[in-house]
Amino acid sequence: MCAKLVLYRRGDYDRGMNVETLPVIIVGAGPAGLATSQQLNRRGINHVVLEKGAHVGQVWRDLYDNLTLHTGRHLSHLPGMAFPKGTPVFPTREQFVAYLDAYAAHFQLPVRTNVHVQSIDPCADGWLIHTSAGDFKAVNIVCATGIVSSPKLPVLSGMEQFEGVICHAVEYKNPTPYKDKRVLVVGVGNTGGEIAPEIADLAAATDVCVRSGALVVPKMMMGIPIQYHGWVLSIFPRWIQRLMARATAKMGTFLRGPSPFPPPQLGDCPDVPLIGFHLSDAIKNNKVKLRPGIAQLLPKGARFVDGEEAQYDHIVFATGYSAHLDWLASSVTRDACGFAARSGRVQSAAHAGLFFVGHNYDSKGGLYNLSKDAKIVGRKVANQLR
Repeated sequence: MCAKLVLYRRGDYDRGMNVETLPVIIVGAGPAGLATSQQLNRRGINHVVLEKGAHVGQVWRDLYDNLTLHTGRHLSHLPGMAFPKGTPVFPTREQFVAYLDAYAAHFQLPVRTNVHVQSIDPCADGWLIHTSAGDFKAVNIVCATGIVSSPKLPVLSGMEQFEGVICHAVEYKNPTPYKDKRVLVVGVGNTGGEIAPEIADLAAATDVCVRSGALVVPKMMMGIPIQYHGWVLSIFPRWIQRLMARATAKMGTFLRGPSPFPPPQLGDCPDVPLIGFHLSDAIKNNKVKLRPGIAQLLPKGARFVDGEEAQYDHIVFATGYSAHLDWLASSVTRDACGFAARSGRVQSAAHAGLFFVGHNYDSKGGLYNLSKDAKIVGRKVANQLR
């Protein structure tokens, strides 16, 4: 059982167990964790942010070199601080990482790096958190671990016999290792749509496997980022948003010709279209070949569902991510889309003192949503601690 927690000063400890005790612990110092920390700071709520990497935004630092945000800076900044003047509409990875560094420094956020959260145990008065730096106790936990830490790698028939190199797109940095190689990129989300044309500039052959189709929309429409149009449309029901997304895609078809991709199979989870025409243009210009779903991997390549076979040296799975929740173990269940089951936008359906920031995605963009959710968490935690 945890000791009763009421008010704490920075650095207070449970002397009996030598366990640092705080009202709130945030796990993850990416944009979600930093935004939430800023909201707690402005309310005078003592907390720490635990980050397993060596720096804030470590996951973003490790992503591919030429990454550029698909969302505009006006709707992608964190609470209380805009991007610096002169930042382009779509910041680069380096610019975004520099912004996160400046954000943490400006608000003097209490981030502790190189602390890996291994597991948590709920107890009567909160949570016991087990980490590589020792144990902590808290009344409230904010999960801000995002999705990139948990890449999804499908299990395919014959995968164990493939003699080439298999990796997930999260490991991709630049196209240099693929020079003069035969490469298959599996998946046409926004990561696959960016890295496949880049690989094609150096590879001997580049194919892209599309199993369930793709909806392609322009990055800008009428000189305005497509995300900003989505922000306006977000007030409407999802079926209207989908209708408008298809209309936008048809406009792109009218201006640039037919899409090379089959129509997407839409489900109940938020739809993330392929933003921009890099991949479409590469396919139309014969730099990239479009393939259907994989039936089986072979020692030297792959057989596709249409019966054709091709040889590859590398297979890059751009097959997306799932919410990183392993450290929460049985404390949470997942909803149909793989995120934690919640009561409302941010609060666990099972635990009043467990919150999630970075689990809402729609046409407004992930960064916009996590900033909104950080504000909600700040208010809810403040109300609970009164």
